[in-house]
Amino acid sequence: MQNPFETLGTIPLAALVDRHPASFLILSEGACICANQAAIRMFGASVVGKSIEDLVQFLPGHAFTLDGQKFLAGMGDRILRGFAYPLLNEMVGATFVDVTEDQRAQRESLALAKMASGFTWGSSLAETMQSLALNAAEALDARAAGVILLEGDPPEPRHAGAFNLPADYVACLAQLWRQPDNLMIQVVQSGDIGVKRNVRRELLSHPAMGPAHSYLLAAPWETVVLVPLIYQGVRLGVLTCYFPACTGRDESELRFLRAIADQAAILVQNARLIEQARDKTLLEERQRLARELHDSVSQALFGIALGARTARTLADQDPTAVKEP
Repeated sequence: MQNPFETLGTIPLAALVDRHPASFLILSEGACICANQAAIRMFGASVVGKSIEDLVQFLPGHAFTLDGQKFLAGMGDRILRGFAYPLLNEMVGATFVDVTEDQRAQRESLALAKMASGFTWGSSLAETMQSLALNAAEALDARAAGVILLEGDPPEPRHAGAFNLPADYVACLAQLWRQPDNLMIQVVQSGDIGVKRNVRRELLSHPAMGPAHSYLLAAPWETVVLVPLIYQGVRLGVLTCYFPACTGRDESELRFLRAIADQAAILVQNARLIEQARDKTLLEERQRLARELHDSVSQALFGIALGARTARTLADQDPTAVKEP
C-alpha cells in the first residue's frame, strides 16, 4: 500500500512525517484526505473525510488560516495548538499538538497570581472571604464556591464567604454541618480532599433543606469538592467547590486544588490577623479617647472646684461683692 505522505515528495520524507509525534493532516477541498499515525491516535481512525470543523472547535479569537499563524482549538476536554500552510495542487497541510497541560499550567499560575493580588490590606475579613470564593470558583471552573471557617472554642463552622450560593441555601446548609459524621467534619479531621457526588439530589431529599428547594431544583451542579484549609498545622476551615459533572479528578487537578487551598489558608490567616490588629487598634484608640476625655473632664472639674473656692473666699471677705446671677 502506498504511503499517503508520498505526496510530500520523497519516500524517506513521507516515512518521517508519518512517524512524527506531532499530528499532521493533508486536506483537499476542506476535507482530510490523509493523516499520519499521531493524527489517527489524536482524532480517531475515521479522521479521513472529515473537515477541520468536524474535528475541533476553535477557541474565541482563533481561526483556521493559511498564513502560518498558530491557533488554539478545543477537542472535548483537550486544547490543541495548530497551524496550517498551503501545499501543492491546492492541498493544505495542518499540524496539531496537544497543549492541554501547558494551557492548564498557565491558567493555574494566573489563577494563583490573581488570588494573591486580590487580597488588599484594607479589606475586612468578610470582604476577603467573598473575594476568595469568587476567585477560587473562577480558577477551578466551578459553578459555585463557599468558604467555611472554624471559630470559637470548641470550634464551630461558620459560612464566611460565598459565590453563586443564595442565602437561604447557606442558612439551611449550616444546620447539616452541625450533624455528626458529616463530610465537612471528616475533611477537617483527616486533612484530605473530600468529594461528594450526586449531592444535589441527596440535599433535595433532606428535610432541613426545604427552604432551599427552589434553588436546588435548578442548581447547575451535581458534585461538591471540599478542600481543607490548613495553615502551619492549624485547621482553619474548608473551601467548598461545586461542579456540574460527577467525573473524577486526576492527580494534576488535585494538586491544583491543594495549591488553591494553601493560598486560601494564607489569605484566611492574614485576614484574621488584620482583623485582630484592627480590633486592637480600635480598642487602643477607644482607650486613648477615654483617657483624654477623663483628663479633660478632670481638668474641667478642677477648674469648677477652683472657681467655687475662689468665690467662697471672696464672699467671706466681702459679702457685698457677691453678685446675683
